[in-house]
Amino acid sequence: MQTELPTLLNVFETDYELRYSETYTGTFHQEATIEGYQYCTSLDRAFQSLISENFNNFVLTIGCTTVAIYCNGNMGLKIFVSRARNIYGRSHPQGTCVLFEVSSLNSLVHYFQSIHNNDIFELKGVKIDTVQNNTLFKSHACETRKFNVSCAWSISYH
Repeated sequence: MQTELPTLLNVFETDYELRYSETYTGTFHQEATIEGYQYCTSLDRAFQSLISENFNNFVLTIGCTTVAIYCNGNMGLKIFVSRARNIYGRSHPQGTCVLFEVSSLNSLVHYFQSIHNNDIFELKGVKIDTVQNNTLFKSHACETRKFNVSCAWSISYH
């Protein structure tokens, strides 16, 4: 198992270090398994596994689209999509980026299953820590809260 080096990001003069989990992969509507490969699973199980490892920020990639997801414990999940979407989160040529919220992990999985056929997904957990007294490099993004750091990263990730 190879350990990735952390990604360094600066948002409004604050430096952050982003560390990633292993990549979970699967399809939205079928339980995919590959013998001997523990990271091939359903979206629901991938989220449950990463949440049990204390991840609360996620990067979900479907095809060429990447979204940022923040799990706020029992308060629900927030999803940031940087691509043009309508008010329902569906692709739309006149749409904008969207930030929407769902109440549970089941709602999140159902949302993605409703807009994607049997597409392949990749899911990574992201741990975000503030780096003190260190200027790494300059970038621009949403806001300085940790969730918005993952929003900024999702924009550049794809």
